[in-house]
Amino acid sequence: MAPEGLTLEAAATTPSEGRTAGKRIALADGEPDLVSVLEMMIRKWNYIIEMITNDGAQLVSAISEKKIHPQIVLMDYRMKGINGLAAAQKILKLDPKIKVIIASADDSARDDVAKAGLAFLQKPFSSVQLKRALDAL
Repeated sequence: MAPEGLTLEAAATTPSEGRTAGKRIALADGEPDLVSVLEMMIRKWNYIIEMITNDGAQLVSAISEKKIHPQIVLMDYRMKGINGLAAAQKILKLDPKIKVIIASADDSARDDVAKAGLAFLQKPFSSVQLKRALDAL
């Protein structure tokens, strides 16, 4: 079942072309249903998924140990281990060229994310909103 606001039908009708197609991406989110839909859409848009995890610290470690080399990281604000904002700050210290999008249903996270200079995506979001956020990077 697709999470509310993010439907399989919308993913199937969203164009796969874009200037970010073919880029390497890492996903970090604790909602398995959402991750499944995100993975399907992102692959349809011709991204290379380097890692999927529900743990921000695990993502930071993988980047630190050079096991993955994402150009884009899409992660939830609230996750197991460290939160998405703290993980993003650590990731950007390791590689400031990585583009980060923080997603959250908690609108209060928006200000902290904006102050850190990161992109914010309000959950639930549509496939069109996700594609626009990715294309804007």
